Amino acid sequence: MASFSNVTALIGNFANRFVAISVGFGIGGLVIYKNAADLLPNLVCKPIVGLKKEDEYVEVPERCKTQFNEVLKMFGYNNTDRISFFINQGVHPISAGFPSLPGGAVVSLPKWYIFENYEDVEKCGITFQGRDIKWDSELGIMIKECLLPNDDMIAFCIAHELAKMQRLDYRAINSFLAPTWLYMTFRIAYATPRILKLRAVLDVLLKLVLCRISYLCYKFLNGKLYHDVVYGADQMAAKFEPRMLQGGIDAFSKKLELNQIRRRLLGKQGKSYFTQEGNDIESYLYPLLTDRLERLKAMNTGSIDVSNDELLENSN
Repeated sequence: MASFSNVTALIGNFANRFVAISVGFGIGGLVIYKNAADLLPNLVCKPIVGLKKEDEYVEVPERCKTQFNEVLKMFGYNNTDRISFFINQGVHPISAGFPSLPGGAVVSLPKWYIFENYEDVEKCGITFQGRDIKWDSELGIMIKECLLPNDDMIAFCIAHELAKMQRLDYRAINSFLAPTWLYMTFRIAYATPRILKLRAVLDVLLKLVLCRISYLCYKFLNGKLYHDVVYGADQMAAKFEPRMLQGGIDAFSKKLELNQIRRRLLGKQGKSYFTQEGNDIESYLYPLLTDRLERLKAMNTGSIDVSNDELLENSN
């Protein structure tokens, strides 16, 4: 019995050391993951998400560059070399970095923002489940309309990303929230069972329960913080000019309509991706598009008013 107890204790010590080392690597990995793109955006973010054609980055359309330069002036940026502008492979605008740091910053628009007319959409090679789309059909025309951005949409998306970039309070918290949370979860999960002096099975179960509760709490807090940042960035972008407010409304309306079309086309599979209104189901981190749209519509009708002081507070 003594020999068996010694073996059990040895295995337990080995498991604890293994978990501790794994958590250490996890914390280090989270620190790198959360900060690498912001510290070296042109070396990390752009090479990974930048849209390329034949190993070359896709050229940003002139009208996008024009809107970019105009919005930069609204935010008080003069040195455009410190903020790179490119097209990404995804479906959302992206930003990273700090204009004040040596690594600079990047702002990117989704790939379908390169379309300037219906002909561009038709020639882009979009297919549905391997089949060509009949662009002259009612559905094809609807898809083309959803994929064609206007200048106001472009300006709003750029302003939204620059507004998020200025939220230094959130970015400081986000840099270390996940690794700190993981470390505290590890300490609590290992300290609590020892204090209670539970048996092995109950000890493991309690640790699993604590880890699960910790994850759910982190998921809620992280989502809540990011939602506040996104809503604030929407408001700040929309307050610059009336056309940018309309651009935000157009951007969200078109995205919702496109998601509704994709939901219908994909059948049962589409229902697992999108709600009936067109919201993404799997993405808990991003606020619902319908909520963001309603907030902008409320600003358009005067139901929501944001003072200049509030905007300055949100940008600090």
